[in-house]
Amino acid sequence: MNKAGLINKILFGSRADAAKQADNAALEKAFATVLKRQKDNASRLPLLDDMKKRLRESRASSAGDEGLLEKAIENLRKNGFRVREASGVEEAFNALVEEIGEEKTIVKSKSNLSKEMHLTDRLCSMGVEAVETDIGDRVIQFAKEKPSHPTGPASHLDAASIARIVSKALGKDVPSDPEAIVAVLRDDIKGAIARSKIGISGVNAITAEEGSVVIIHNEGNVAEITRLAGKHIILADTTKIYKDIPDALNMVKLQTYAATGAVTTSFI
Repeated sequence: MNKAGLINKILFGSRADAAKQADNAALEKAFATVLKRQKDNASRLPLLDDMKKRLRESRASSAGDEGLLEKAIENLRKNGFRVREASGVEEAFNALVEEIGEEKTIVKSKSNLSKEMHLTDRLCSMGVEAVETDIGDRVIQFAKEKPSHPTGPASHLDAASIARIVSKALGKDVPSDPEAIVAVLRDDIKGAIARSKIGISGVNAITAEEGSVVIIHNEGNVAEITRLAGKHIILADTTKIYKDIPDALNMVKLQTYAATGAVTTSFI
């Protein structure tokens, strides 16, 4: 290797290491905040161990219960939901494409199932504008990166990095102030929602007894998606089935506490 090549390699390595260190620092800061919030809110969940026990028992009795699944589907249909069943990812994707039809803009919220399906990328490759409405997921979509965490997809990025990503994607100068970044992204997302007639979301629970869908979120974006004039498509797998609403809400509190340290989400 010549001297120039060695220098280039060293400089590249330094930049990569620096970027990795910055990502790690951002992640540590984000999760330190979650851990502190959990500690501060622990007293507000005095029955935490009982709640965990109830959730374990609930999952043990409902996961894989074909009868409960059939009851959930039956009651969902009674309540006006149109349920389509699929035996795998490809069948589910094809059904979703049929539901989208000729629409060229769809908006979607955070859904780990849709990520497993590579839904956003596949729709975009078909000429459909698929817009993530979760702030963190929209940043990751602009950056063309993989999320660093299921509930905090952009936790590895600091404000300056996000400002650069958003500025490039939207063709405008966005300052590295968190409130300014969120304001710009909110306007971008609201514009997409206004253009779209179809919204896609995941689901946190489906309750068999009531035939209900339970969705939790913090940003208000899912509520906007559900109010679209056209169609709200909900993606779910059989692990989301719970016996009833009380069991589902017990899970919701635990999921929220584990993910963010809060005792409940802004929206249910």
